Amino acid sequence: MFTRTELRCLKVLFTIMDRDDSQQINKEELIAYAEETGDFAQKRELNTIMEALDGDGDGLIGLLDFVLFAARMKDSYSRDQFSGVMTEMLKVRRDSLRPVDSTRHHSL
Repeated sequence: MFTRTELRCLKVLFTIMDRDDSQQINKEELIAYAEETGDFAQKRELNTIMEALDGDGDGLIGLLDFVLFAARMKDSYSRDQFSGVMTEMLKVRRDSLRPVDSTRHHSL
């Protein structure tokens, strides 16, 4: 189903989104992630995304929910496309976490 690398990527992404380390992602954490990364075009999409990710309907996204959703997505894409999406998501997230060097000045 998943390679070890893909599972590690999913766990890292889940951990990044789980800001309070509760082992669950709530709607507020999903909103914060979306706002920081610009992953979702409109906030109203978040309800749909939350419903899609929350497999057991408890209002929270557990790691199992997250992995099962990813498995469904992987089934929808070819293996290469899925791996590329995971790699790109982590790259975007890493780039957004880089500290800003306030000593550098840019002139226009």
